Amino acid sequence: MNDVLRQDLYEQGKAELLQEAAALGYLDATFSVHSMEVHLQERRAEIDLHLMTGKQFRFGETHYLNRAGYSARFLKRFISYKQSDVFSYSRLGKTQVNLIDADLFRSVLVRAMLPDAANQQVPVEIELLPLPRHRLRPGIGYGTDTGGRISLDYRHLNLWGAAHELVGKMLIAQWRQQLETTYIVPDHRRLDSLTLLTVGTEREDVDTYYRREIFGEAEYRRSFSRGLSGSLFVRMTSERSRIADSNKRTLLVLQGLRLGWKKLDHPFTPERGSKLQIELQGADENWFSDTSLLQLSVDAATLIPLPQRLSTFIRLRGGTTWHRHAFNTLPVSLRYFAGGDRSVRGFKFNSLGPVNDEGDAVGGKHLLVGSVEIEKKFLQKWGAAIFYDTGNAFDSFNDYQLKHGAGVGLRYFTRIGAIRLDLARQLGEKDNRYRLHFSLGLAW
Repeated sequence: MNDVLRQDLYEQGKAELLQEAAALGYLDATFSVHSMEVHLQERRAEIDLHLMTGKQFRFGETHYLNRAGYSARFLKRFISYKQSDVFSYSRLGKTQVNLIDADLFRSVLVRAMLPDAANQQVPVEIELLPLPRHRLRPGIGYGTDTGGRISLDYRHLNLWGAAHELVGKMLIAQWRQQLETTYIVPDHRRLDSLTLLTVGTEREDVDTYYRREIFGEAEYRRSFSRGLSGSLFVRMTSERSRIADSNKRTLLVLQGLRLGWKKLDHPFTPERGSKLQIELQGADENWFSDTSLLQLSVDAATLIPLPQRLSTFIRLRGGTTWHRHAFNTLPVSLRYFAGGDRSVRGFKFNSLGPVNDEGDAVGGKHLLVGSVEIEKKFLQKWGAAIFYDTGNAFDSFNDYQLKHGAGVGLRYFTRIGAIRLDLARQLGEKDNRYRLHFSLGLAW
């Protein structure tokens, strides 16, 4: 009452009422009376609306014009409604989004067949065009932490006609090589659950250490609401390593859980977002392992937009290890190091951490690393940044020394993320050195 009379708002209100009725399944809703009586002398108007909802519609049967080689049982997991549920265009749209996000189909079309509705039951028609079953994706690049690199990703869809997947990854870099194969089994009852069986080998040869690992892992992964996901895993690993002139071989059966939360406004080029990853894993010498340990790792980051095309990126990483026997029984892959593109810039990759009596880095039980970066975008695809990094790996919370680095960077923005070139300077060292860092994408 007492609002100014506006014809456009009147029509908008009528449309919103009809939309709300349709959202509740009343597809035949209409106004049997819709009148506006204006009293000029009294400067007021009387509006009379009678909304006839009609009968409520419900979902009918779902028909597939083309199932793209997948079983109806598998495709059912993507459908966000059940037959006889109250009809809703939002649920229809959610079904289409689910099918698109599956990354299994070249095109997806989900439509309500209103002309074919009978007894207020609306049938749904789904048309799918599959992606090629075999997909090969090569890549080439360079990073300060890896050197020059080439990669090859392979994906085989719908094995055995059971919607299983086979994913292969190969990386050949100057200081790191990796070959990994994953067999993926979806949960036919839940859209957000799957099982992954992975085998692979990895070799790493940097200034600090050398290691070669053969591993196998079984993981059950499940997604929850609002970007939260979790998984349980068992990983068997055999690792040969050399660090500080010490050679060792370690066999472990690691069991643990991973929790993750991520909210980004864009998967590759976000302007706002946050991330949190937590991993807890352990091994026991009584369960086919050479040593006993428990390890907790945490990785958090947030990207905050600011006025004038500015943004702030803050990242924190931490970890701690509890072990039953001497620290040197831990394999290199479970020791903490700092330094590099996504750690403390200004220092070489994994060059920071506790050292032995000869001054050779041997890795630490704990890790604490933080970074603050302010970025300014200019022109259309360019940006500049200033940053400050601090952190280190260490053996005792009562006695540790943080290393520091700061510098400036140049950014070139592409569809798959920013190409980042940073010039970092060590701070607080006897001989503060400069180091160039080159990477692709945000340091999530």
